[in-house]
Amino acid sequence: MSRTIHPITMPKWGLAMTEGLLAAWTAEEGARIEPGTEIVDIETSKITNALESTVAGTLRRRVAEEGQTLPVGALLGVVVEGGEGGEPPKLVHERLAAEPWIADLGFRPGCIGVMECIARFEPISQKAISDAIGVDPSDLVGVVDILERAGFVERRRDEHDRRRILAAITPAGRQVAAEATEPLNKIQFGLGALDEVDAAIVNRVLRPVRAADMADDVLDPWH
Repeated sequence: MSRTIHPITMPKWGLAMTEGLLAAWTAEEGARIEPGTEIVDIETSKITNALESTVAGTLRRRVAEEGQTLPVGALLGVVVEGGEGGEPPKLVHERLAAEPWIADLGFRPGCIGVMECIARFEPISQKAISDAIGVDPSDLVGVVDILERAGFVERRRDEHDRRRILAAITPAGRQVAAEATEPLNKIQFGLGALDEVDAAIVNRVLRPVRAADMADDVLDPWH
């Protein structure tokens, strides 16, 4: 079944409105959405109002967080009409790895997909990352090493099984993910092509990954 992706954006309620505060999500990720379903409460300087869906589908991702003040038109979430509501991380990884501009900027394609997977499911084992995105576990070692040297990912022992090592996103990694949200969401959700501004943002915030990758003498397992 084909899918149609509908972005949920910060509305413009009145000529003077330039931004709004995401006060609260009223729909959960994975919930079935119908036209008229209240999705999120938006607070402005004058009112607090519920934003309703205009389409039927599944709320696949809540991108913005409660308490964030965002400009009119900013991406808040994504509703998918038709097909599966969830986005398999393997598809996200493959989509990120296939973007030619990532390689053009000097990034190892796998780094961004792996970091996205860790940020989404942390703390997560190397085997679980492999199962999620379909990459051999031995190939992940070098990539996680790069992300760890860049300061975006850390390894920690599983509290319930000290023999297992888990990967988790660091505060710096989460900050980077937040700053690169708009361009990466364009790729993940098929919301349009990246422009020069998007590429500049990714280039700036992921510079430590490229530096760590250049210092790595391990063969690239992604090609």
